[in-house]
Amino acid sequence: MIRFTIRRFLSLIPTIFIIITFAFIIVRSAPGGPFSSEHNTTPEILENLQKKYHMDESMPRQYVRYMSQVVQGDLGPSFRYKDYTVNQLVKQALPTSMLLGFMALAVAVLFGISIGIISALKQNTWVDYSSMSLAVIGISVPLFVIGPLLKLYLSLKHDWLPTSGWLGERNGWLVLIMPVATLCLPYLASIARLTRASVLDVLRADFIRTARAKGLSEPVVMLKHVLKGAMLPVVSYLGPTFALILTGTVVVETIFTIPGMGRFYIQAAFNRDYTLILGDVIVLSILMLFMNFLVDIIYGFLDPRISYK
Repeated sequence: MIRFTIRRFLSLIPTIFIIITFAFIIVRSAPGGPFSSEHNTTPEILENLQKKYHMDESMPRQYVRYMSQVVQGDLGPSFRYKDYTVNQLVKQALPTSMLLGFMALAVAVLFGISIGIISALKQNTWVDYSSMSLAVIGISVPLFVIGPLLKLYLSLKHDWLPTSGWLGERNGWLVLIMPVATLCLPYLASIARLTRASVLDVLRADFIRTARAKGLSEPVVMLKHVLKGAMLPVVSYLGPTFALILTGTVVVETIFTIPGMGRFYIQAAFNRDYTLILGDVIVLSILMLFMNFLVDIIYGFLDPRISYK
């Protein structure tokens, strides 16, 4: 197990290297540049800006220079936010996006698993049909529709919740309700459907009939035998889901005016801020790979049949 963990962790290094390489090539190959939208700028000033940020060098040399900085933990200066480095902007915005993502994931897991288990135990009843119908709606409706609808009915029409803002303002924790609900709804629905299907599959297994034949109570059968096996597909789903939730915060943060990474990512895309775009891609990629790494480790504890040799 320890050897597998070390090997799996070391395998993340070339993966991150490949992601950074492809992201660098794609971003730098895009037409235009961070200074192409500057107005009333003389060719001499543009030339000086190109030299200052080493953009007058060849692409391979720029790549080597950038990779040497990344290895040292330096994501470079922001081209548009002249007084800030990418590290400072990420450090400022990442905790907000992480908090929003963790809360949305926690709500999605808690309610998704609960709804899925109840639907499986109440199979082919109105509880099952209604919950799965709502789950299909949750999966089908995109975030940029859910968010404005919640703002329309809960804020503008009924004035129950604040329309925007973040923690530390006068509305307190109320500002979290709509963003978290918007962000978690599609993933809650997916987890509910996945849990239902997995629980039904395990309930039909021979070892469950054996456990019931031994006289074990239904709660013991569910908690000790059914859920342990049924959670494997859910755990594998949670790895990339966490990264998807973080990328989904881009939309939610824009809708609810939340000062997270989404704001910088969108502005960086419009401004062609190469280093900020690459910094966001690197951070999100590392988070996604790390979550997948944790999923592989958790697998071994959930299912002893899995071998790590």
